Amino acid sequence: MIIFIVEGVSDEETLMPWIEKKLRELNLGVKVKIMVGDKLTQYIENTQNYDITPQNVKGKVQEMLKEFMNSIEYQNKMQQIYNKIKNIEI
Repeated sequence: MIIFIVEGVSDEETLMPWIEKKLRELNLGVKVKIMVGDKLTQYIENTQNYDITPQNVKGKVQEMLKEFMNSIEYQNKMQQIYNKIKNIEI
């Protein structure tokens, strides 16, 4: 799993086509998933202030990874990989 975190829409529009092209060239069968929003910003309740710290970024990234790894899409992909591996003859 490779994660690219970019700041905003302009970064996404600039970097994602290049990243997708390079990943296709590697022929890895990698799928790009784009998430939009202030995922890594922790807003302070009842204020207009926010906080971005290594702890809340790490926590949010871990939360997003767990959510993805529990998804049907991920589980299906892992099952496909397992089926390919178990059918390999040595």
